[in-house]
Amino acid sequence: WVKAQNDLVPQNDSSYYWNVKPKNGGVIYCSPQSLTAATIDITRVQIGNLDNKSYPSGVKSTNFTQSVPAAKLFRGIYDSLYVTADKPSTMSGTDRVGGWVRAFIDWNRDGVFDTTSELVLSDTIISGQTARTKVNVPLEALNGHSRMRIILWQSKNREAFDACTNPSGGEVEDYLVFVSNPAEYDAELMKFISPNELLTTAQAL
Repeated sequence: WVKAQNDLVPQNDSSYYWNVKPKNGGVIYCSPQSLTAATIDITRVQIGNLDNKSYPSGVKSTNFTQSVPAAKLFRGIYDSLYVTADKPSTMSGTDRVGGWVRAFIDWNRDGVFDTTSELVLSDTIISGQTARTKVNVPLEALNGHSRMRIILWQSKNREAFDACTNPSGGEVEDYLVFVSNPAEYDAELMKFISPNELLTTAQAL
């Protein structure tokens, strides 16, 4: 039973409202974007099975949640995140451009990117180079689809910023991730974490 009225069991019905939390997606997120176009862009994102390349066209933001398959992540298993940046052809000069890149994953699917528990990358980045980090998937992360947000802020220093801030230059990209329990005998996962063990098992069969 719940406290709202007209449920299956008429017990302690003291509320007129139902608070419904989507089980698998459907959460509304803030939508930041760069305030200036034709600045440094994210050109490649890699995590899990996801490997998305994009041309540096000087866009302000890109939502890949509908066009790129979700990255598969496993609870309690670490993965690696790689973010590459480059300049669009509209940027004059040949000097490299630097900035700061941050990535967030909404592990509890509440629609808010926590700047402590859900911040998975925070590092400097230079055009033509890649920032990388180890991503620890929490055991308490909710299974199912959730969102990853990457913000590249051109010429930004170490000063912290959250996942809803509009960078003055750079790009914002959103992706889907799919969190699940690691299968007990998942060959693909075993190859990732214990390649020697998998080889030994295969030779013994």
